[in-house]
Amino acid sequence: MATAEQETKARNELQTVLGELAKWKASALARKELGSDLSFESGVVYFSRLLRLFHALDDADLSDLPYPKIASITAVANQTRDLFLNIAGFSVSKYANNPISQRDSFINQARDSYDSVFEYVAPAVAFTIRKGTDFEKLEEQAKEVVGRIEASAEENEKTLKAARENAELVVQEVRRIAQEAGVSQHAIHFKDEADRQEESAKPWLYSTIGIAAFTVGAGSLLLLRYLWVVPTLTPSQSVQVAIPKIFVFSVLLSATVWAGRTYRAFRHNAVVNRHRQNALATFQAFAKAASDDETKNAVLLQATQCIFSPQQTGYISGEPEGAPPQVLEIVRSLGKSGG
Repeated sequence: MATAEQETKARNELQTVLGELAKWKASALARKELGSDLSFESGVVYFSRLLRLFHALDDADLSDLPYPKIASITAVANQTRDLFLNIAGFSVSKYANNPISQRDSFINQARDSYDSVFEYVAPAVAFTIRKGTDFEKLEEQAKEVVGRIEASAEENEKTLKAARENAELVVQEVRRIAQEAGVSQHAIHFKDEADRQEESAKPWLYSTIGIAAFTVGAGSLLLLRYLWVVPTLTPSQSVQVAIPKIFVFSVLLSATVWAGRTYRAFRHNAVVNRHRQNALATFQAFAKAASDDETKNAVLLQATQCIFSPQQTGYISGEPEGAPPQVLEIVRSLGKSGG
């Protein structure tokens, strides 16, 4: 059995060799400067896997490896290092007799030595990795992480459930508001129509005033002129002069009446639509004040009749009488709700 000093010496020697191998790179061993015929590019794959083995061992803690294992690994490490040194020092002048054959021999050595190197190095790598890994601690950490994940998932589930409930409440509230405002929001249509009718009525009001003023002025002038010349005319001449003037005055008077009626028609439409707008705009206030659905239905019935029933405005002659308020319907609904 080796002494502690021998183990220390062997371990230091192995560390030295592993340090030298750690400096090698497979790409540098390709020796592309030798040209495609003599380069070692075909052996790069073998160089790489050898270096990976030793690199893994170079990062490991070798303090617990036994002396025979250290000696065996050191031997294969020295062989690999010497092989790489031969490849790095390869030249045509050094192997002038048969350089291609020697090149292939080095590549084959790297290929064939991997199995034996693996048998020595791989168990040592596995041992050092297992030794440096606290699996019990990892298991505890894994359980702790799983516990946190489960707790977080449970908390997220509660949060999502609460958010879902809040969303449902918001949706219900939005639906309720939409239902209550569903009637009154259509008041904008009647408002727009009332505004259009009022704008259309203004030109006819100005036209009525202008034609009426012109008619009064023209009629007054014609009448004064006719009275001025009457003493100088015979009866037949007076009739001939009066007829054209009466015709012109009648046309002007008819135009005034026609313009006034048109203005009244536009004002009638404006007032009707304004009344419908007010009915719809105030529906929500009355509906909220109602204590039950039957009363709300009665209020809706009155609002509907206000919209679709003829309305008196005073602008149109012969307007139909509006239907009286459905007081009995409201009282009947209140009676049902009270009973």
